[in-house]
Amino acid sequence: MDSSGEHVTRRNPYLILGVSFGVDSNVANKAFARASRAARRGDSRYSTEDLTWALHQVEHAATNPNSLLDHFRVPANPSVYMDDLETTLTPAATIYPRRTDPGPCPRAAAERVLVERTVAWFLDDGRELPGPYGISTITGQERPRWFSRRWEEPRGDSLDAWGAATYYFETGEDGRPTRQVETYDAGPALRYGPGHEDDEYGGLGQARLDEYEDWTPWSISREAFEAVWGAVD
Repeated sequence: MDSSGEHVTRRNPYLILGVSFGVDSNVANKAFARASRAARRGDSRYSTEDLTWALHQVEHAATNPNSLLDHFRVPANPSVYMDDLETTLTPAATIYPRRTDPGPCPRAAAERVLVERTVAWFLDDGRELPGPYGISTITGQERPRWFSRRWEEPRGDSLDAWGAATYYFETGEDGRPTRQVETYDAGPALRYGPGHEDDEYGGLGQARLDEYEDWTPWSISREAFEAVWGAVD
């Protein structure tokens, strides 16, 4: 710790005494005397204890200093290593202009590849991504999906005699129905899709199915939907 109470970050005895690496004991003692007087006047960042330690280290190394690996070998002027100075040994950083196209962020590109491979693996295996990590969450879009849901409530119009119905939906990238089939217990079946969006009995749904609730429990395969779609004229 130096005389101001701060920790000395570079515990190098040669820097503390202000001498060159490898000096003999006589030079080290003269430097110690000068530094001690400065410390007593309050003109040194080092305390007397720091200087005494440094002198002890240099005296013990004086016999064969070139064999030591403990300390940096520094010039007598310690200012060349000061952090707040620009010197030959501590030059300022030079910023060069970029000469290549930065291109996409490597990390972002790698994450995108990982996401695409994960999604492809789930889709090839015929499964939905688990939990909150749905297709739309990861890729920003939804693939077509198919659902089947039973409604026990009557239509609420003049066709209540048809009874309860099972609805089949295909949804597009925006989550809205693109094709729809309604099969009623009394026998009638209705089909809506491209080229036939509505008729006197009803029409293709316009709202997202999952706008107010998660429809995952009613998911079916594409094959199951196509079988029903193909059976209704």
